[in-house]
Amino acid sequence: LAFEFLDWKDSGWVIEPLDKDGDGKLSAMEVLMFVGSTPVAVGAGSFLMLEVVFFGPGYYFAVTCILLYFAFVKLMMAVHNWAKNDFYLDETFQKRGQRIIHGGQALSLALGVLG
Repeated sequence: LAFEFLDWKDSGWVIEPLDKDGDGKLSAMEVLMFVGSTPVAVGAGSFLMLEVVFFGPGYYFAVTCILLYFAFVKLMMAVHNWAKNDFYLDETFQKRGQRIIHGGQALSLALGVLG
């Protein structure tokens, strides 16, 4: 991430649009190209997945891998939206963030009580 930050500084703090073709919709390839720009985070996620494989049951690996992938994609899209809008997050992202936080709190409480 430090290299990404320095590269962004060297380019004059220019924020590239996610929608490269300008059609107003994000294609799967555009999202993959954006997510693929952070190899350190992918490497850290891969290391975490190896730990889950060796120290946990098999289904933990599949579930954790899927959840972390979607969380990473959403996080990168929210950071891009935040940087693109003068460091203010759109209302839709704020509402989704509140839902994710409340859902995580409810899930943690349920797992704590039932576990």
